[in-house]
Amino acid sequence: MRLCLLLLPTLFLLGSCGNIDLPTPAEQQAARTELPSVFAPVALSRRNGQSVIALRWAVKEPSFTETKWRWQEVEVTAEANSAGTTGITIARTVTLDPRALSKTVPAAYSRDTWALELRCEDGPCITEEVTSIVTENGERSFSETERTTSRTHLWLFEEYQPRDEALILVRRAIGAAPR
Repeated sequence: MRLCLLLLPTLFLLGSCGNIDLPTPAEQQAARTELPSVFAPVALSRRNGQSVIALRWAVKEPSFTETKWRWQEVEVTAEANSAGTTGITIARTVTLDPRALSKTVPAAYSRDTWALELRCEDGPCITEEVTSIVTENGERSFSETERTTSRTHLWLFEEYQPRDEALILVRRAIGAAPR
């Protein structure tokens, strides 16, 4: 009898785990509406020997509906040293159907900053139209545009708190159970 009394709280906790409610359609809509507010430009720099390496990343024009997510990203990576300056500007237009995303939204750390990873459940579901421009000492030396489809995509954040807030909002927006 004593063993049963000791196990009762554990059984209650285990039983209650199965009763986690999924976000309602209204909660999903509220999360989609709030998602654009978590994006802030990322600006990082570090010294590597005699070089300074800088990264800027920003999201523009985010749109999150029930069946289509779309946003533009601009990422600039530059290196300056005694030989001059080289920069790569990548302009990305990203689209996806959020219903195809995995309910697992992992936190990540990428390019020396905080990130979260959007993952497709089955096969590539994220389309990116990418324009890359390389400049050397202020002169354009290369430009290319391509369209790709992938299984994953990273959103960058300077701090982990906004990243974690975005992670919660994405999970709620796609109808994933709370952790």
